[in-house]
Amino acid sequence: MVTPRSIRDEETPEDGVVVVRGGLHSLATEKVRELCEDSLADSGFYGLSVFAALDSDVPDLCRSVPRPRTPGTVWVATCGELRQRGFRLLATDARPHFDIVLADVAPGTIESLVTCFTSMPNPAKQR
Repeated sequence: MVTPRSIRDEETPEDGVVVVRGGLHSLATEKVRELCEDSLADSGFYGLSVFAALDSDVPDLCRSVPRPRTPGTVWVATCGELRQRGFRLLATDARPHFDIVLADVAPGTIESLVTCFTSMPNPAKQR
């Protein structure tokens, strides 16, 4: 049994804050749709998991948080870009975890979300 996400009472990150999602294929359309549908079933909203570089930069976040530490590629977007495209961020689970909330999982919505992100080699893997 999956537990619904816990919601934190926390301010939404400022526009310049960067969020990170790990994995080369983690923003593939079908993967995003599947994860968002799971989120709806588990927590009542279409959400996509990310980590926010709230108190550090992206390299520090990738080195210090287990989930974005392991993939070779990470995807980054600013909170401002996400908001500009109509997405909101919800503080979920343990800090610095957030969910990007989608209105639906229509192809255009997912495409709009994906275009907010750019890929980069995971700085946690570089020495």
